[in-house]
Amino acid sequence: PITVITASSGDEIAGSLDEHGHGMFTYYFLKGLFAGKRTTRELIEFIKPNVQDEARRQNRVQTPMVFGRDVSF
Repeated sequence: PITVITASSGDEIAGSLDEHGHGMFTYYFLKGLFAGKRTTRELIEFIKPNVQDEARRQNRVQTPMVFGRDVSF
C-alpha cells in the first residue's frame, strides 16, 4: 500500500521556514525522523500540530494531510 503525506490541504499554500532553510513541512518531517518517529502515525502526529502552530504564528493556515488505504487517524 502507498501512503501520501502532503504539506497542506488542497486549498492551502505550504509555507517555509527561511531561517531553517526548508519548507515548514520538510523541517518538521526531518525533525520527526531525527527524534525517532518511524511510523506514519508517529510522523503525522508530530508534524501536523507543529506545522499548524508555526503557520498560525505566521498568520496563515496550513494543515498537513495523510492519505492511504490502510491509514486511519
